[in-house]
Amino acid sequence: MNDREYFTLKNGLKCIFVKRSGFQVKYAGIGVHYGSSHKKYYRNGKFYESKSGIAHFLEHKAFIIDGHDALIDFDSLNAEANAYTGLEQTIYYFQTNDDLIPPLRLLLKMFFHKGFTKENIESEKPIILSELEEARDQVDKRIHEECLKLLYPNDPYSIEILGTKEDIENTTLSDLENAFLDFYTPKNSILTIVGDIDIEEVKRAILDEMKDITIHENNIERIPFVESIAPLKPKTIYEDIPYPELHIMGRIDSLNYSMPILPNKMIALFDSIFSVEAPFYKRLKEKNYLVLDDIEYSITSHEYGTYFYINIYTNNPIELKDFIIDKLKNLSVKDYDSDISNRTIKSYKSDFIRALDSISFVGDDTLSLALEGTDYEMEEDALLNTKDSDICELIPYIKNSLMTYLIALPKNVKNKE
Repeated sequence: MNDREYFTLKNGLKCIFVKRSGFQVKYAGIGVHYGSSHKKYYRNGKFYESKSGIAHFLEHKAFIIDGHDALIDFDSLNAEANAYTGLEQTIYYFQTNDDLIPPLRLLLKMFFHKGFTKENIESEKPIILSELEEARDQVDKRIHEECLKLLYPNDPYSIEILGTKEDIENTTLSDLENAFLDFYTPKNSILTIVGDIDIEEVKRAILDEMKDITIHENNIERIPFVESIAPLKPKTIYEDIPYPELHIMGRIDSLNYSMPILPNKMIALFDSIFSVEAPFYKRLKEKNYLVLDDIEYSITSHEYGTYFYINIYTNNPIELKDFIIDKLKNLSVKDYDSDISNRTIKSYKSDFIRALDSISFVGDDTLSLALEGTDYEMEEDALLNTKDSDICELIPYIKNSLMTYLIALPKNVKNKE
């Protein structure tokens, strides 16, 4: 049984309850529509631009209540808590097999409580800088970051979620206070609870906990985090990699995450071209272009657009990029393979149905989609009822996407040059 109920408090906090009878584990998560990309906005009519990495810094300090680590309290309540920051949202959550109410009260108190001070901000900086250094040590992350900078030049969307080293070092108390007061508000947040719960009892607990929380509301008008109108020209970089890599990226600014299961449908279309059983892939193999047996590709949708990202290990990146970009720019219905695409969609359906037995999946997916303004049940319906025509309608968008590419060569190649 899967009953959903929606409830909004007078202060604007939206609540989603999903009753799953017969399950022992319970999930509660609260998310804010605020991530690393939200750097520029108007506050009460005045322009404001924050430093990078503020959303992530806030996440680090959120678990501090009056100088005490709330994670210890969650543990004592038999609740496993965690959080993560994305480009457009930050989510805090816990799971428990025990009583839901005590850790739920703690979650709400923690979320709407300023846990940062001037002193603990300074003590946190070395920890975040260490995270940043670890991220920079990962070759794949460095290359992907360079690709995003080509695709979305000078846009907040292309900045590392952790922030830049300079901004982290110079983050102040007022930087966090501004972001907290401007975005950590009930109207900008959503609470989701999943499990075998008494919904009315949970409502009463939420109302009781929220009545003592002081809320400050500013008038916030967001500025799009994608302001560039086109990608930059292609570039070549040298990295600590064993083989040359070709990275092809395409922007589709006219499609965003409001279209249900857009990434799933586009992957199904890309499988018709790049999966190992696709005719085009076999032609690539015949030309001996590829070093490895598969082509990696992904689709990402956000508030202001969608992009695809193709990664290929190849002995001949220059010739191969022409071959692939030509295929994408001349894509047609003839390239669509119903059997291949339908197998992809069928696997997504199977994964989705199996995941319904995971309370954490249902909770996290429901919350994340709600923060995007999308309904979980609408996504479910779109996935279960996808047709060939739904996938083929994306072909013109790929053909007309704004493309660029990056070639990464092994450093020993540069040394020989």
